Amino acid sequence: ANELEDAFNLASYASTAVRLGHFSASESEVSKWITQVRDVGDLVLSQDPPTPEKFDLLVRKGQAFIRDFMDDGDIRRPTEGMRFWLEALDLAERHPLCRVGRLSDIVQLIAPLIGDIDPFDILTDRLDQITSEKDGAASAADKARSRGVAFAEAGNILKAIDQIQRAKIGWLSGETIRGSILATLLLARWYAGLRLHL
Repeated sequence: ANELEDAFNLASYASTAVRLGHFSASESEVSKWITQVRDVGDLVLSQDPPTPEKFDLLVRKGQAFIRDFMDDGDIRRPTEGMRFWLEALDLAERHPLCRVGRLSDIVQLIAPLIGDIDPFDILTDRLDQITSEKDGAASAADKARSRGVAFAEAGNILKAIDQIQRAKIGWLSGETIRGSILATLLLARWYAGLRLHL
């Protein structure tokens, strides 16, 4: 699984490097590499690997659909990719060794790109629930805050508000109350900017 993950990452980096003119391979050659890696991933998935490995493969499969969306803009691709991520989260609910944090990091990075596409909200609800169960409410709140910041930087204040509201609630305890207060102040500023005063 590690070799497959390395191959997927290398093919993704190569694809980006080709688009930016930093790598001399042709786009069709890199596309062929990506297809080969996907085919191997599908073969391994069909052999019913151990749960943590299957989780990782489903995350990569979903990520591949997001990559395709970035290439061709086909709005169906993120929905399909998130469907694989939801399937991966089904596994994570039953198995403690699934690397949910890795999926959460991927979602944070691309949240501004896919945040308005279904089933993003369902996906983040499940991610936050599982993260909270595995690592605590403050950890889930940290992830929501990171997504909120990413949305704000992309200019999507409504989605940022949703994520920061999640963070505020997750930080509502003695040890993390400062974060909850800061989130409340940030929300008040954004609501004021929208002329929706608290």
